[in-house]
Amino acid sequence: MSVVLWAATGALFTGAVSLVLGLCILRQLAIRLTRVEQCVFGFLIGNAALSLVVFLFTAAYLAYAPVFVSFGLLTIVFTFIRRRSSPKVACSICVLPKLWAVLLCFRYAKLYLCRALGPEYSPDGTTYHLALVARYLREHHFPLITTNFYASFPEALEMLFLFAFSIGRHSAAASTHLLFLFATAAALVGFGLRFNVAKAGTAAAVLFFMCPIVGFDASVSYVDVAEACACFAVFYALQIWWQDNNDRVLVVAGIMAGFAGAIKYLGFIAFPFTLGVVLWEVRKHRGRWKRCAPLVLLPAIFLVAPWLIKNAIEVGNPVSPFANRFFSNPFVHVSFEEDYRRQLAHWNDVTWPEVPLEVTVRGARLQGVLGPLFVLSPLALLGIRLPICRQVLLTGLVFGLPYPGNLGTRFLIPVLPFLTLAMSITLSYWRSALPAVLLFNNLVCEPSALEKYVSPYAMRLERQRWDETLRERAEPEILAARIEAYSMARFIDQNLPENTRIFDLGDGMPAAYMRQARDGYFEGALNERMRVNIWSGLFKDYQPTWRHTFNFKLRRLLSIRVRQTARSNAIWTIAELRLFHNGQELIPQPDWQLNARPFPWDVALAFDRNPVTSWRAWERARPGMFVEARFHRPSEVDRVSIDGPRDQEDMRLVVEGEDVTGNLVTLSSEAMAEDIPLPYGWKRMIGKQLKLNGYTHFVISKSGGGYNDIRDHPAEWGMTLAAERGNQILCELQ
Repeated sequence: MSVVLWAATGALFTGAVSLVLGLCILRQLAIRLTRVEQCVFGFLIGNAALSLVVFLFTAAYLAYAPVFVSFGLLTIVFTFIRRRSSPKVACSICVLPKLWAVLLCFRYAKLYLCRALGPEYSPDGTTYHLALVARYLREHHFPLITTNFYASFPEALEMLFLFAFSIGRHSAAASTHLLFLFATAAALVGFGLRFNVAKAGTAAAVLFFMCPIVGFDASVSYVDVAEACACFAVFYALQIWWQDNNDRVLVVAGIMAGFAGAIKYLGFIAFPFTLGVVLWEVRKHRGRWKRCAPLVLLPAIFLVAPWLIKNAIEVGNPVSPFANRFFSNPFVHVSFEEDYRRQLAHWNDVTWPEVPLEVTVRGARLQGVLGPLFVLSPLALLGIRLPICRQVLLTGLVFGLPYPGNLGTRFLIPVLPFLTLAMSITLSYWRSALPAVLLFNNLVCEPSALEKYVSPYAMRLERQRWDETLRERAEPEILAARIEAYSMARFIDQNLPENTRIFDLGDGMPAAYMRQARDGYFEGALNERMRVNIWSGLFKDYQPTWRHTFNFKLRRLLSIRVRQTARSNAIWTIAELRLFHNGQELIPQPDWQLNARPFPWDVALAFDRNPVTSWRAWERARPGMFVEARFHRPSEVDRVSIDGPRDQEDMRLVVEGEDVTGNLVTLSSEAMAEDIPLPYGWKRMIGKQLKLNGYTHFVISKSGGGYNDIRDHPAEWGMTLAAERGNQILCELQ
């Protein structure tokens, strides 16, 4: 029970501090709002402000629980001492929508609260959202993380998780996210009150509240519901500005746009949307845009800029892990980004005709459902004749533009407030339609009903498990039953020193429950290089057993270049590049200037006389790629040999050299190919490379290739078997 109380305290304290901060800012702006709007915008503005404060504390090496608690208490005390009333707009709400909201949402609220206060075992929450939060709190600052691209995502909501986590641990963070579900519902109600669609606003709040994927997402340490709340708040604030003609409301819209972008990259679309709406509305007022545009842009930039600056400093790419072609860096490969985008845009090979049923009633392939009611979502188009409904639909369309880039059901959540509101406005013109729709949705979205038609693999909440929430069983026992890799994570946390560094070739570990650093095999450039090394001990296609030799007339050269001229889906790879003079190999010298295009950072691996390491272009092959060695003084060369894997059949290589006159000449484009054996002790050499790159342990699961080989013959890899838990093994590198 004490765990639950601490979790609730952490979430409520975070929410209270945010609300107080936000109300303080609203008082300074002196905007006329209803009481509901004051609470909603106060909560959201305060969350944006608190997130920025926590970022600054963490950047200043002050991420300590006492610091956060002291700041929160001082904020509350100071605000109450200096409190003063704010202007309000008189507004009422009829009793019937209140009854709908309370009666229909009550059991769902209990379900969500039960899940949020229970042990946190969501996949993304335990592998990176809270794993990073726990690390920041443990180290009291932002450590330099270049082997986990998730650390480069905007983390405005994670800063709120950090604040709550410092008090109530994992469940406090999940419960903090749940507050945004209530805030979104309140925002929909408030919107309906202000714009004379009260019943539709309340119905939309209920539909959003009962949506299965929304309930799941809000009850765990994800960020999508908070993103939806911020996006709807942008639209809401712009509508108030348009209605009241009060430019100070644009500050609120700017804060919400910045907060949306600071939560997720997908929220960046709030920037052009907000600015575009403002510029369009003031187009007939000469010079007004000069006053309005800064009111939107400055607070938005102020909230987003810290994350972009952090990325630019740490990994050389402000929008990492994306746009790596424009911001070249050694930490995220272009090939990974392309594969990652392709995977997100084609989840489990789902086609567009399959999407409607997958996101509404099936859920297995797109990880969750909206509910059967949303099959009828095109009905919302019937309300397009109404200005308010038309504006809602157009805004929802704008915030839905990023969806084709990621087809997962939960990436529709930012669109749902607009979709439910448009549907409710349309249905409100039929007398009995709204009550019937709400009752139907209530029946088909509860967990017992979902079990009958939704795939068991879809993200959804199960029936209430208060025994888990109240920890009637030990939390480790609950987590072990819920998370396949938890037993291994617990063993590592309890038995290995904190400075242990683990390379994970498995399905992902709940790093939120580990003190030790863990690098997933795809989460960074170094990680991918280590994965390829390991695969070269398991799969022939990755082994450098193919040699190309280029012979040519002896030339005195200032530099030598190997250029690739073909276009292929394969990645150009060079394990070893050797130069010869009359049969004698030229040993690479420290004063040689090595270069490559693309990815010059690893080019030395092609000249290190270690066939395990290799230079890879990390892009699909295209003409113009090259590897080059420039000599300190002219050198005589008559042969070049290149070792690489068998998947290089499509490559077309040309050897060029710069002669002593500075002219670039073609030396050879014809190569003799031959097979070569692997060096003795190949697998042990791979294990040694893991060790040399800072790893102390290695984890692999049964689903990963090579599990049996490594488990049965760890000594061949330079490892010893340290533990076996569930479907994973842990090896110590020797």
